[in-house]
Amino acid sequence: SSGINAEWPLRPGNETGSATCSACAAGSFADTNGTVTCKICEAGSYSLENAADCTLCQEGSFSSKPGSSSCSKCETGSSTEGIRGSAECTKCKPGSYANETGSATCSVCAAGSFADANGTVTCTLCDAGSYSLENATDCQLCRPGEYTNKTGSNYCKKCIPGHYTSVIRGATSCTPCEVGTYANEAGSPFCYPCPKGKLATTTGSTTCSYCNNITYTTYTEGASSFSQCHGPQLLLVNNKTLQKYDFVEVDITSYNLTVSTIFQAKSGAWVINPGKSNQVYLKEGATSMLKVEQGKQLEIRIKPVMTNKWCYFEHDGHGKYFSGSQVTDALGRECLGGSHCSNPDDDPSGPYCMVNTTSGPTKSTCGIPRCIWDVECKQGNGETYRGNLERGQSEQGHEYECQGWGQDFPHAHFYFRPTAFTEAKYGLGMHNYCRNPDPQRQPGLWCYANTFYTEYVTCKVEECSLTKHPYFEGGQSKYQSNRAVSDIHLK
Repeated sequence: SSGINAEWPLRPGNETGSATCSACAAGSFADTNGTVTCKICEAGSYSLENAADCTLCQEGSFSSKPGSSSCSKCETGSSTEGIRGSAECTKCKPGSYANETGSATCSVCAAGSFADANGTVTCTLCDAGSYSLENATDCQLCRPGEYTNKTGSNYCKKCIPGHYTSVIRGATSCTPCEVGTYANEAGSPFCYPCPKGKLATTTGSTTCSYCNNITYTTYTEGASSFSQCHGPQLLLVNNKTLQKYDFVEVDITSYNLTVSTIFQAKSGAWVINPGKSNQVYLKEGATSMLKVEQGKQLEIRIKPVMTNKWCYFEHDGHGKYFSGSQVTDALGRECLGGSHCSNPDDDPSGPYCMVNTTSGPTKSTCGIPRCIWDVECKQGNGETYRGNLERGQSEQGHEYECQGWGQDFPHAHFYFRPTAFTEAKYGLGMHNYCRNPDPQRQPGLWCYANTFYTEYVTCKVEECSLTKHPYFEGGQSKYQSNRAVSDIHLK
């Protein structure tokens, strides 16, 4: 029995000489025969009148005082934690609630809601841009790259590829990537600018594409228009105006400079031929000024250096010195590791790179076009010529075959032998093709004669002209051999 040994106020008949026994009052009990006084029920229990024992309060109810004749229900926001015989109710802990009186236990807040204080009656739904799991005391903001646009969410969705979240955390929507940027995976926290050589022309791009002309490229990150794809570019400042010329857009004309002009090779290398003066060679990024005396004029011709940048020499190690910016093979597959097309091992197929295939990393040709200029024709003194002509004429007009550059018979020679430097600079090698490794003293192509009668002969190769020779042919270039690609000249 549950009771307290304390005297209860006697009723008539609970005295000596009583005619009858009195019933125990509510809140007390007598559990044996011959009871003189009833026992009081402890807190957490109760009894009705004439009880032989006290009853524990049911789950969800309590009695806080001894001698209770009934139990009270727990208020909302509290419970007896699943226990019978409670003297008091306990407030629901954060993360749980009780929205009815007499709750035996507190319920945990469902996912997508929370309770951050004791005694919560109802859980609060998470705002859009946040979520919660079950039994949460707070909502978590969606991580970068994720969002939710509804209240009461139990998770955040990932942005689809081509989209990102414009806020750091707590996004309620995703934003399409701007032009010039991309996101190739779901859940991207931001969009990446297209790398050099690629572009994205629409919003929401998942990848960046290459220029339409495989030998063209972009020179800045984040390119957003095909107009940013180009070959060699030359900037010039003339009378404080900035102009840009692309080698496929300007007709062949001569131009007379009347004021001093600054030239900068924005992309590619350039040759500027100022009339009878020595020609100026501009490497990519270099600048040069051509001065013009007041009242005079200077006739100039300008052309980009195409070889080993936009096309390759077939007779020079099959493009061994090609240094263009292409980073895909002929099928558009990306070169592994972001490497550029090259041909360090003289592969007969020309410049190549390694790409991923179903059988693993595989060598694949890049489809670079072959150079025509400096192969079927020559420019200037022939220093850049890489053709396969192997015969020349003596001063007396006799034609002889060329002696190999690596041979000492019939003419022993110390200079102009094949080395790593002369091979890269002048195209010498273990062959007997006409070259000009001495451009400071020789006005054109020559070779040692394969005869004792004369030491060397000169080689006759016609001058390059776009009316007869395109810059390049073959490969995957949009500008094939049947299209005349023009010189650059100032208008």
